[in-house]
Amino acid sequence: MDKVEIKILHALKQYGSNVIIPDLSVVIKEGEFFTLLGPSGCGKTTLLRMIAGFNTIEGGDFYFSDQRINDLAPEKRNIGMVFQNYAIFPHLTVKKNVAFGLQNRKLPKEEIEQRTRRFLGLMKIEEYQDRLPERLSGGQQQRVALARALAIEPRVLLMDEPLSNLDAKLRMEMRKVIKEIQNTLGITTVYVTHDQEEAMAVSDRIAVMNQGVIQQIGTPKNLYQRPATLFVATFIGRTNVLELTATLKEDGQRGILFPDGYSVTMDNMVRGVEDGTPITASIRPEELEIVPQEQEGIGATVEYSTFLGLNTHYFVTLDSGERVEIIQESRIDDILEKGSKIRLQVKKEKINLFTKDGSKSLMR
Repeated sequence: MDKVEIKILHALKQYGSNVIIPDLSVVIKEGEFFTLLGPSGCGKTTLLRMIAGFNTIEGGDFYFSDQRINDLAPEKRNIGMVFQNYAIFPHLTVKKNVAFGLQNRKLPKEEIEQRTRRFLGLMKIEEYQDRLPERLSGGQQQRVALARALAIEPRVLLMDEPLSNLDAKLRMEMRKVIKEIQNTLGITTVYVTHDQEEAMAVSDRIAVMNQGVIQQIGTPKNLYQRPATLFVATFIGRTNVLELTATLKEDGQRGILFPDGYSVTMDNMVRGVEDGTPITASIRPEELEIVPQEQEGIGATVEYSTFLGLNTHYFVTLDSGERVEIIQESRIDDILEKGSKIRLQVKKEKINLFTKDGSKSLMR
């Protein structure tokens, strides 16, 4: 399969006066697994359908490598598409479903046979090749849809919420299948989901979208550890959001002040934040540490805990009134009881600070 770079410059999508995507630019690298992630109605499926040719483009330019595709009919774009509802033909057997696109392209019989066999094998569905879709589970049907999309050897694979109709265990299994197949074939893939865990499991890079605007593009690790905005911090992974105050000591050291008076110096905060400025902090549950009572820290009371094997999740109320979640590695000795008084410190090199409105990171 020839590898394709997808370039989108200043895309505009509107219905009448209703603007869905105001001005979006992104470059998806050759062979990359690229995910559009965001809440319902943020424009991710709209953008995917513009790439596919199913939606009109009101402005901007779309390229597959050097070829501008704005006015190219969907069937000329050579894409494979996998939908949420599988969209496989109920009256055709598994094998005929997979061969469908190849027959449409009037390929020689031997080539159709050979490619169909290859993708039935890759998707591990050879044993079901003579069955009708109604006799397959959801996961098997999604494998058929994927085999059919890939058998035509498309330049680009587009996937719209392909796993949202499957139960949790099957979703985990299919994530692995999709990632392995994409890795094997090296096909440029654009994947749409609202599920951040799924996005982190399969993607090389993720674009987090909100209201038709890309908030940040990065690897799963980047987005998790250094989100550009509070929206990204709260959308990727779990986090505690606290209102704090910036401090500037006489010796020029920057820091943050918690409501109960506990302060921390911050070496990685940007310069120019004045003393007393209100800021918003995103502190992940694993970035809070329970320390002995005699140490300095934030006072808190345990409300309840959840034991999950490797980790224990504590839900606590700070002395200043905010409720936060903490994740600690489970210990051999006892779990802290409801009502226990504890002290917390933050892993300051890991937490993220933003302007009060959350629109801009204050991390260097």
